[in-house]
Amino acid sequence: MSGRKAPGEFIAAHGWTRVGEAEWAELRKAFPKITPAQLLKAGIPVDQPVRGVEQHGFGELETSLLELAGIYAARPELRPFIRQQVIAAKDRARWASRNSRVEEAVRSRKAEMLEWMLVWLDDPAMFETWVRLRRYAMESAVHSESHARKDDLHGGTDIESQDERDPRDGEEAPES
Repeated sequence: MSGRKAPGEFIAAHGWTRVGEAEWAELRKAFPKITPAQLLKAGIPVDQPVRGVEQHGFGELETSLLELAGIYAARPELRPFIRQQVIAAKDRARWASRNSRVEEAVRSRKAEMLEWMLVWLDDPAMFETWVRLRRYAMESAVHSESHARKDDLHGGTDIESQDERDPRDGEEAPES
């Protein structure tokens, strides 16, 4: 490293326990190529908006986009920086969603995450409402899918099961 301190040593020497905007500005001067991801991998907490979009799971994605939307609304001077963070994350998700070497389940998840980021980029203020509705739709779809699988295991849907009740259960079977 040509005699320079590693970022972790630099942070420790300054007595920082986390990296926020001010610390990030100093770090970027000392280490121009450093990324928030490198700090996170080293176990150093990074605050928003520096941390950017986390997309290892939908919960992380939702939380980070909501945090960024709040900062976006409150701090107009940071809007270009925040938009760039979301655009970069969107591009990574798009790449993963189209990469044939990535497992299909991961590609599908990244395609959904891409949609979330596109909605955020279209209107960050609307994202919170949209994501609540989207989560509800996703959970309903999972519930319906698991219900359908259960019905398939038992030989039909609930409606079909109700129509074909065993006459011995105290009710008469409907005529066809």
